[in-house]
Amino acid sequence: MQLFPKLPSIIIMNYQDNQGILPPHLNDKVNRIIKKYNFKKYSMNINLLPTDSSSFLGILREVTIFGESDDGVNEINLFIKTSSPDQTLTIYSIPDSYNKEVFAYTDLLRVMQDIQDQFKLPEMERYNIVKGYDESDVESIIMENLCKKGYKTLDKFERISLKYAELAIKQLSRFHGISIVLREKRPNYFDEKIKSLKQPFYYGAPWNEFIDNINNLGISCLDTDVRDRVIKYLPTTYDKYEKYTTDSMSMKCLVHGDYRMNNIMAKFKGEELLNVAVIDYQLMFYGCPIIDFLYFIFGNTDQQFRKDHITYLKDIYHETMGQFLKYFDMDVEMHYPRKEFERLYVERLDYGLMISLWFIPITLANPGEIPDLTKVNLAELKFNLNDVVRSRVRGVVDDFLNWGYL
Repeated sequence: MQLFPKLPSIIIMNYQDNQGILPPHLNDKVNRIIKKYNFKKYSMNINLLPTDSSSFLGILREVTIFGESDDGVNEINLFIKTSSPDQTLTIYSIPDSYNKEVFAYTDLLRVMQDIQDQFKLPEMERYNIVKGYDESDVESIIMENLCKKGYKTLDKFERISLKYAELAIKQLSRFHGISIVLREKRPNYFDEKIKSLKQPFYYGAPWNEFIDNINNLGISCLDTDVRDRVIKYLPTTYDKYEKYTTDSMSMKCLVHGDYRMNNIMAKFKGEELLNVAVIDYQLMFYGCPIIDFLYFIFGNTDQQFRKDHITYLKDIYHETMGQFLKYFDMDVEMHYPRKEFERLYVERLDYGLMISLWFIPITLANPGEIPDLTKVNLAELKFNLNDVVRSRVRGVVDDFLNWGYL
C-alpha cells in the first residue's frame, strides 16, 4: 500500500505560524535536518506557541516533519526556541544563557548519555536525556519535542503529588550524580567544560534594586508583625545568595539552577505517572547542589506537603545518588556523604526563604500578569499577587518562624 498516493515529490508545508514562514536562518537549519534524515516526500507543520510575557525564552515553535525517507515512514518532532535579538536585562545575560543551553543539548547531554551507555545503566535508573540537534546555536536551540512522546508540563497552580516529587528528586539526584561521575571518570572534560560554568546573573546595584522591589511585593501579603520580622531579617540574605550558590568551600557539581515545575515534564499512561524529564539548562552552573534541592522544595510545594514529606524526599535524594553512583563503581560516602548533604541543608536552608520571596511571586504569577521584564524598570516592577502566591509565601515565612530563623 502506498503511504502517500497523492503526495507529490515537492515539499508540502502547512504553516500555522503567524509569521507566515520560518525565518531564513531557522529554515536553513530545518532543511539540514530534513536532508540528514533523507526525506524524499514529506509534509511539515509549524506551530507558533504562546509564551508568558515574563519569559526570557523568545519565540517557541513546534515543527513536525512527516513523510517517506530511505528508511521508510519517518516522523521528526522538533521543539525550537529562538532568541529575540532585542532582549536585554540589567541583571541577567540572555546570550550567556543561550550559549549554555546550546552546550547542554549539543555536547554535555550527549556525554552524559555516552557514559551511561558505557556503564550499561538500566533505562529507568538513568538520568533521562532529551535529544538535541547539532543545528542548534545561540539564535535557535533545537531539541526533541517531548510533548509528542506523551510528556506534558503540569499546571503550576496545582498541588504536586508525592509521586511527581519522588521522580523529580530522583532525576535531580542523578543529574548531580552524573556530574560527579564525569569529575572522576572524565576529568579533562569536567575541568575544561563544566568547572567554568557560571551563573548568568549580574550582581550589584541593579540586582539589589530588583530584589528590594520583589521583596516588598512578597512581604505585602504578610501580617504587620510578621512583616516587620522579615524586613529585619532580609538584609542578612543579600550576600548569602551568591555565597550559597558558588562558595568554593562547599561541595560543588553541576547545578540546574531553575529546578521548578515548568522545567520538569511528566509522562503519563492514563492516570499513572511513569517518568519525568528535565529541560531548560539556561541557568545551569557549577556550584552547590543543595541549591537545586531547596529550590524544588520551596518553589513547588506548599507548607503541608513539606511538613508531611520533606524528610522522606531528603532520604530519596541521597539514596538515589548512592544507587546511581554504584553503577560506576563509586561510593556516595566518598563523594557526597550524607553528613555533608545534611550540613549544607541546615546551613543554607534559608535559601528557601529567599527564593520564596524573590521568585515565587514571578514564577506563580497569573499568565499575562507580568510585563516583559526586558522592557521595564525592574526596580519599579509592579503586579498583583494571586491567592496561590499569597498562600505559598505565608506558608514559607511561617515555616521559618517556626524554625527560629525570623
